[in-house]
Amino acid sequence: MKKTPITFNIRTGDLNGQMRKIQLSEYAFHGAKHVVLTNEMMRDIMRNPRQAEVYRKEINEVGLELADAHAPFGAIEDLNVPDSPIREMMIQRGKLALMIAADAGVETITFHTGNNQGVSANYTIDEQHEFTTRAVEELLPVAEKYKVVMAIENVWSPNNTPERLLDIVEKFNSPFLGICFDAGHANIMKCDRGTAECAPTNWWKDLPYIEWDDKILEKMLPHIVIAHIQDNNGLWDEHLAPGRGDIDWAHVADLLKKAPRLIAIQCEVFPDIHTGTITEIVASMKKIFGRL
Repeated sequence: MKKTPITFNIRTGDLNGQMRKIQLSEYAFHGAKHVVLTNEMMRDIMRNPRQAEVYRKEINEVGLELADAHAPFGAIEDLNVPDSPIREMMIQRGKLALMIAADAGVETITFHTGNNQGVSANYTIDEQHEFTTRAVEELLPVAEKYKVVMAIENVWSPNNTPERLLDIVEKFNSPFLGICFDAGHANIMKCDRGTAECAPTNWWKDLPYIEWDDKILEKMLPHIVIAHIQDNNGLWDEHLAPGRGDIDWAHVADLLKKAPRLIAIQCEVFPDIHTGTITEIVASMKKIFGRL
């Protein structure tokens, strides 16, 4: 039976080639086998297609392989960008990201649906949901052509709740569309905004009161194709090394074993900007999942 690969992130934007090689070598030394084609790598390749071969060579030279990818994200790159010239550029970059992922040989790529701030702030949540749905409709044929599974990610905004994501996935009913479950983002949605300064506060401002959700993983489980593993204490998106926050990792790991569509498990902690050394990060993933 094929094991679900566990993948790790490295930074590229702030690292020269030699420092990247050092990080990659250290991950390999500690037993990692797979790394992520990150959003930063994607941007680099979009600027200079030859960079794809540079990354491939650096990764393979130390015995690692790519297993999953993350599309570029941000206010003007997320799927809920409203009608404007920027939206068309977002769609074209999304198509290019799918082509780059296919060329790299990865099976799945994660996309952000976006939050309800920035360029989307003047639109209702239903309108933003429609923008996202239309974006998926345009990108999905490209994903199907190149046989790369698109995964739309839960964050902590009202336009990417489990209900919103499931509505889109079930609408298209394609094997090349699924969900990225982010454990840290889900943990934030358990926060009670009535008793703490929670990350969702501003994004949910002026919207009807909601009950925070502690069953996000259970709801999305049938359609999860990639899982992002990162920790926090329920107040902010800290991307701590697993075990440094208050997430119940035994519960998460037990449920993910039952996810019928799971393609990869990604540790979304960057050692140079988040809490945790490479040694700790790799050890924490092995502790949770019992292997690498």
